[in-house]
Amino acid sequence: MDLIKISEVLQRKFKSRGLSVAEVSRRLDIPKRSLHSWYTGENIPSGKALGYTQSLAEFLKISLHHLLFNVIDKESYAEVLMSATFKDGKSHYRLTIERLDE
Repeated sequence: MDLIKISEVLQRKFKSRGLSVAEVSRRLDIPKRSLHSWYTGENIPSGKALGYTQSLAEFLKISLHHLLFNVIDKESYAEVLMSATFKDGKSHYRLTIERLDE
């Protein structure tokens, strides 16, 4: 079983993009305390936070698998170039364009 390594990924991605926990928290509406605890490695996301982690992965343009486990492989890596969610009547749709490395 892979270990959750979200802290390693967040620290590397935030540093390389010049992002702060406060800025990302505000932009994605993720509770600052939660994001800070993931960033420092104090805690890992719980099941209730999966929506936040998906939004965070999309924002960082990495797969959720990469965000959580710091693993990049052909099966799990996809760089999200664009993602849009829309509603048609009662149904919700998500359209995602990804670049897959070969």
